[in-house]
Amino acid sequence: MTRLHPRNLARREGAFELLFLIVLAAGLVLGGASRGNPLASLIIQLISLPLLGWAVWRLLERGVTRIERALVVLVGIMMIWPLVQLIPLPVGLWASLGGRAELAAELNGLMLNPASRPLSLSPDRTFGTWLDFLPFVAVLLATLSLGSGARNRAIWLIVGAAVISLTLGVMQQIGGPESVLRFHSLNTTHSPVGLFANRNNFGVFLACVLPLTVYLALRPGLVNGVIGKLALGAVGIALLGGVALSGSRAALVLLALSVILSGVLAVRGLMARLPRQGKPVRVGPLRLAPRTALFAGAGLVSIALIAAVALGTIALGTQWQAVNRMMIADDTVRGQLVTRSVELGTQYLPFGAGGGAFERVYAAVEPVEELSEGYPNQVHNDYVEVFLEFGLIGALVLVAGLIVVGLAAANGWERSRRGISMAAFASIPVLLLLAHSVVEFPLRTFALSMVFAFLVGLITAPQSSIPERDSV
Repeated sequence: MTRLHPRNLARREGAFELLFLIVLAAGLVLGGASRGNPLASLIIQLISLPLLGWAVWRLLERGVTRIERALVVLVGIMMIWPLVQLIPLPVGLWASLGGRAELAAELNGLMLNPASRPLSLSPDRTFGTWLDFLPFVAVLLATLSLGSGARNRAIWLIVGAAVISLTLGVMQQIGGPESVLRFHSLNTTHSPVGLFANRNNFGVFLACVLPLTVYLALRPGLVNGVIGKLALGAVGIALLGGVALSGSRAALVLLALSVILSGVLAVRGLMARLPRQGKPVRVGPLRLAPRTALFAGAGLVSIALIAAVALGTIALGTQWQAVNRMMIADDTVRGQLVTRSVELGTQYLPFGAGGGAFERVYAAVEPVEELSEGYPNQVHNDYVEVFLEFGLIGALVLVAGLIVVGLAAANGWERSRRGISMAAFASIPVLLLLAHSVVEFPLRTFALSMVFAFLVGLITAPQSSIPERDSV
């Protein structure tokens, strides 16, 4: 293999990082809605293609670790499977597959007898799902081949996007429902949404960025001086207020988890720098060892922050409905939607109904008494939707992916005993988004799916590929 001159190598690395940051920034700015803006989707998909090709080439050149290989194989399967669902099958074979016999009989009754049909019941949506998956894959594979300096700069970009989104959300709230700063056509008009189309994704995004802010503040060499750390502290407090302002019940619950886990990691990282025995710290009448004092202080701060958010939310009269809804079991319709979707998924086993086919297959079984002007276009449970659309293969890949990422995250948490671990802090927002996917579909938006891909890349990349000399 030809070795590049250091100057040429630096230029190549800089160009790759610039392309990566442009793609990630485009996703954050343009990808705040799951649908409704075809032009924005097209732009994100197109600019992700060169990044995807370059990232694949870099990984082939560098080689991958065992855990990276497992992740790449799983991603490859999910790239291929939607395309397999588009392959035309003889109509007799197609009719024998799960959930298709009744539809075949109806087509025969209408004298519609094509010679072949694709596995997917919604081929156009399946192809669209495959296109939507490209930016996720591009960001994930690119992250695996980035140095720690580029990864840290990408984290700064995400934190900056959160600050912009929060500022925009405050201005939207001031401007009211008719504010011209509400960019998405599917906008929530009575709450701030920032760069997103609804308050749930806005609030959860802010909760996800909090651990990244803590990481930047604590990682040695990233922020020098008291002013810089105070500025990041102010950003963290602003993020807490932004979640409260969003009025999203999911975001409020996930914020509490974010604060607690970030506090635990911060304490573990800082304890690694303190001697086990040292000059006792006086706390009132108590004399505590340095590590004990640090742990107690972090616990009190976490409790105070959670309490402050709760009280602040209650104080915001216009947002009280978010807390009120948390105490009322008003999700009967959504629960029925998930239950019916699971039943549909079993009918379409083992191959699924086809990527993106939920809306069409559910419309065929939706009870007449529940019909209205609005209609469900997602299951509001991404795990169930993957099972319904991609069948047994999708479910197995999903479970295997969770195991791979979980093992990598466990390694990151183990490393956090020795200092501030990038992988451990990245695992917190990954957990938040996975938890939110139980009741919503945050990863159907480019913004959150690309951030998720970046964070998964941080978790699974080997620590040896993050040289400390490139940490700024």
